[in-house]
Amino acid sequence: MGLRIGATLAAAELARGEAVDDLVLWDPCATGKAFLREQRALWAFLRDQATEWGILREGEVWGSAAAADDGSFEAPGVMFSAATVEELEPLAIAPGGRSLASRELLLARRGASWRVAWRSGPRSRTSNGQRSVGKRPSSTSAH
Repeated sequence: MGLRIGATLAAAELARGEAVDDLVLWDPCATGKAFLREQRALWAFLRDQATEWGILREGEVWGSAAAADDGSFEAPGVMFSAATVEELEPLAIAPGGRSLASRELLLARRGASWRVAWRSGPRSRTSNGQRSVGKRPSSTSAH
């Protein structure tokens, strides 16, 4: 089971040909580049909120989502080294014709544009948020 970038890492590794029985990808990031962009944006948002709430004074330095000269950058709760950034940026989920596992479960947010490219079959269905995960689809629709 992989969550967000962990799911992306698992899918990328399994695409190389390793075999597993069961695979759960929970809201994977489409690319490593997108994940890093989200982390930078989250850091900037949190810094702005801390200033607005008075936790951080104007002009006070509190981390930086900007890349350092060596390519590393800080995000909420983690420092990404230049080597890690270099490894993550080209990473991408590249669904092909073959399954990555004998049984796969992909949990993704509605509107995740990349998920349309994922394999879909008779046992595929979308879910409306976490509350509906695990619920069986109704056989009749009420209008």
